[in-house]
Amino acid sequence: MRMRTSLTLTWNRAVASVTSEPATVTSATTGSSLALTFGDLSTTAGATQRVTVRLG
Repeated sequence: MRMRTSLTLTWNRAVASVTSEPATVTSATTGSSLALTFGDLSTTAGATQRVTVRLG
C-alpha cells in the first residue's frame, strides 16, 4: 500500500496572487508570504512544478 504524501512550501515574500500553477497544487495562500501545498507528487517522476506569481 502506497501512502499519499504532500509537500508544503513557504516563501517569505509578499505575493499578491498566483497567476499560474500546475494541477498538483492543492492550496495556495498569498499575502505577506506565499504558502503552496502540493498534493501527491509520486506520479510526476521528479518533473519541474512551475508556479508563476505576481509580487505584491
